Amino acid sequence: MIVGIFTTWDFNFFEKAENVFKKCLDADPIYPFKEVSPRVYQLKTKSARFWMGILLMLGFVIFGIVLYYDEPIDQYLIVPIFGVIGSVSVTVYYRHYRTVLINATEQNYEFYIKDRLVYRGHYHNVYIRVKGVMSGSGHIYYTIVIGGYHVEQESITSSTNNLVRLRRLGRRLAANLDMNYFDYMDKSRHHIIKHRCPYESVPEGLMH
Repeated sequence: MIVGIFTTWDFNFFEKAENVFKKCLDADPIYPFKEVSPRVYQLKTKSARFWMGILLMLGFVIFGIVLYYDEPIDQYLIVPIFGVIGSVSVTVYYRHYRTVLINATEQNYEFYIKDRLVYRGHYHNVYIRVKGVMSGSGHIYYTIVIGGYHVEQESITSSTNNLVRLRRLGRRLAANLDMNYFDYMDKSRHHIIKHRCPYESVPEGLMH
């Protein structure tokens, strides 16, 4: 299953993100993951940064054309030129699919960029989390993300201000995948830590 912002995010403005995600989980308990073998789950994503890079590149190109047409002075073109260079760099870096492969039986996970293995680690270091972002109006909007050590964090839902319901859905997905769940606050009673580091204990402060 290949997912990205155009296939996992909700662009239906008449239905809330948590409702869309609940429907997806009702239809498939491990959505947006795919079970590739017993208790081995795969998530393949196209990073949102790739699409952002393309949009920024187009924006800077249009800006440069308008600027030069209105005032054809070369020194003014430095901003759109550097903007295009930067956005092309972002697009090129994130052009390949990212794949997270988690093995609940062997208690490990792997992170790939295209077909290149970037990191293989223990199960406790990959997680489902609710992430909160402060908006310009002062409200916090929440989304469910997958993240981990040497794993590029990726949103798997669009944003909502309904923390309670999104938290419930995130914990449900984590339980179905037998993964750790973390709330948006670093210290929270809502964390569900099922897997701990096999070499040392988890700091007690994280559990409160």
